[in-house]
Amino acid sequence: MKPYIGIPLVFGLVYRAWSRKSLTPLGLVVAGCSASAHALHPWSAPVALLAVFYFGGTKVTKVKHEIKSRLTLSATGAEGGEGARNHIQVLANSVVATILSIAHAMVLARTTDTESCFSLGQNAADILMVGIVANYAAVAADTFSSELGILSKSKPRLITSLNLREVPPGTNGGVTATGLGAGLLGSFIVSATSAAVLPFCASARLKDRALWTIAMTIWGALGSVLDSVLGGLLQASVVDKRSGKVVEGSGGRKVLIHPSTGKPVIPADSTAKATGSIHNAAIHGTQVTKIVDESQESRRLETGRDWLDNNGVNLLMAATMSVGAMGIAQWFWGLDVFELLHNLDEQGTPAKMATEEEREMHVRVAEPSVSFLPETETSKTVTYDLHHSDLLPVYDYVSREYLMTGVAVANSYCTRLLLRCPADPHKFSGLVITEPSHLWGGTTIWRLINRWLMRNGHAWLEVDSQAPAAIDQIKNVDPERYKDMHFIPCRTLEEFSSNIPSFANAEELWDNYRIFKERWWAATLQSPEILVAASHALRSGQLGIEAERVVLAGLSQTADLIRKFIVESRHFRLPDGCAPFQGFMPCQCDAGNPLPDLRDAKIIEILGEFELIYIKALYGGSETPPHRRPDSSSFRLYEVAGMSHRETRYLSMADKKRLSVVDLEGAQWSTFANSFVYHALFDAMNSWITTGVAPPRGTTIDVDEFGEIERDEYGNALAGVRTVHTDVPTAKIIDVTPQPHPHWHTGTEVPFKDVKLWAVYKTVENYRRQAGEAIDRQVEAGFLLPEDAEVLRRDTIEQVSF
Repeated sequence: MKPYIGIPLVFGLVYRAWSRKSLTPLGLVVAGCSASAHALHPWSAPVALLAVFYFGGTKVTKVKHEIKSRLTLSATGAEGGEGARNHIQVLANSVVATILSIAHAMVLARTTDTESCFSLGQNAADILMVGIVANYAAVAADTFSSELGILSKSKPRLITSLNLREVPPGTNGGVTATGLGAGLLGSFIVSATSAAVLPFCASARLKDRALWTIAMTIWGALGSVLDSVLGGLLQASVVDKRSGKVVEGSGGRKVLIHPSTGKPVIPADSTAKATGSIHNAAIHGTQVTKIVDESQESRRLETGRDWLDNNGVNLLMAATMSVGAMGIAQWFWGLDVFELLHNLDEQGTPAKMATEEEREMHVRVAEPSVSFLPETETSKTVTYDLHHSDLLPVYDYVSREYLMTGVAVANSYCTRLLLRCPADPHKFSGLVITEPSHLWGGTTIWRLINRWLMRNGHAWLEVDSQAPAAIDQIKNVDPERYKDMHFIPCRTLEEFSSNIPSFANAEELWDNYRIFKERWWAATLQSPEILVAASHALRSGQLGIEAERVVLAGLSQTADLIRKFIVESRHFRLPDGCAPFQGFMPCQCDAGNPLPDLRDAKIIEILGEFELIYIKALYGGSETPPHRRPDSSSFRLYEVAGMSHRETRYLSMADKKRLSVVDLEGAQWSTFANSFVYHALFDAMNSWITTGVAPPRGTTIDVDEFGEIERDEYGNALAGVRTVHTDVPTAKIIDVTPQPHPHWHTGTEVPFKDVKLWAVYKTVENYRRQAGEAIDRQVEAGFLLPEDAEVLRRDTIEQVSF
């Protein structure tokens, strides 16, 4: 909260409490400190909840105060009723929320402005806010229940008694329907306030806020019930024998059972009989005529044990409800509390100091120089199967080629950049997806996301950062056009490719590939700095656009390159010292160790079913593959059931020609829509880095203790990202084709025969209904965009008949 709002608000609350004499002097001091801690929070929600609880509690305390004061006695012998609250009572109701509010503010201090929203479980810090709301919902429910329930016309029933016996008004553990309803009202007021003032992320709908309000209202109301149970068991309720009224301790303290002697307690057996007359006499303002013989001890223990006073019960209840709500939220949302503890532990070192230490490790790349490379009748851009390049005019996009020169690893380089962007710069969204060229040529990410890019005004940049591929696949194809291209001298791509057999089984191929990678990285030392320099070129306007957000993405070998960059090259910075990329998306590679969290960038890692099979072959089978790790405020992992390494639903003409000669022995190329899943996840990354709306929680495919994928009755993988292809199947998906390289990484499927479709779905209408529901679930889960859902309905669901 802004200081110019928070400071006057705190003073206003303290002044009101002083003027109404609702707090003792020390209580005012403690309340002021607690309110200040709430007001220092960046959000207005904590102090708003405190204020609502204070105003609501004060209001119900004054409701029919005269009547309530006659229903109980003060320990001093005067009439009962709540007087000015002391510092202990203030702490009992607010200390848990105060601690959580400070902790949450500390976590927010380490996040960017775009992350400062309540994401309903997408960020671990949400757990702390759940605890704050639960605290105030519970204590408000308890206050409303106590202050209004005592006015009930029905007699209180002891909640800890097996027969729910009647007890005097004000007895700890005594409940009435009126009291329970009042508790529900108090909890609702706080919960509804939280739904109104919490800064929910943009993805939260009205339905989400309503469900949040309902859940917190119910939980808070349960807090008043828990308070009654704890009070009935752990707090002594003392009754004055002469009047039959409950004796209340001053300031919530314990009441002496035998103020004049040390005689043992004699349990009551007749108090309940007098309860009705006492209650009615208080309501009507008359006196009770029956007085117990004064020669006997004047007080007796009605219920409970003398272990805690009222303040102790309130604190125990508030802490239990807060911690309980946080535990349930962690379980329900699948969050990792250890990540939260790690974030809090990092606060031990000031953020400024940590940043300065990191800056000492940062290396700023040399500023590159960029020149436009025009096409002529005799000199054209060299591309490798740039899928859907024919659609550029349809979306009013252009393709431009540049040469970029600079210094990396203390040696000069010159490479080429290939940009796809809107012809009208004003239509550019500010986002660029940067993709390194694959070692064998081509850009697989472009193949998967080009329609999503162009319909949203995003740009795409291909960077030839890997020297052997750039020389052999680009420069040597047109030596004149690319005569200036050069890198640190290295082995040629032809020399590298001779180490990998053209045809081999999967195990031999991957064994050779591991050896190949070690040699390959040694030949591409300039690649990381070239990628960072390309990001600078995008942001500086040298390519005709000025990028605001740059995401580095790659698939297969280029995903390996990105993983290596994240682990070994994240110290590189732009010439101005800023981070070069806001996001990283390594997709469908052989993975490795879990990726780390980054302070200044998000990571979304995507794997298909195909990759899990070969991760097992590479690293050995286990129940927890080595790349897996929990979600965090900067990391998500998605394993997509049914997705093979290469999409065959939408094939280029070159792919169709190449694959047409393959004998699939009764199967067909897979119709799994890889690209639609990618559209949704790239869109989620863009939202994450622009608005702070976290993507869906990570999800992984089920594997057994040996690393084998667990499958359903149709042979399709269980768990992971779910799609209509796996949830309402019409085929058995085979992600590793039993064909030699290069076809084995291209998925196939065996369609169900009509008789099986009839056995599973009975009618076409039933299939279409189930498939439509599966698509709706995929959209709701965040793994399918609405525009792609319509394509699936038209091109897949509506085409099925049997």
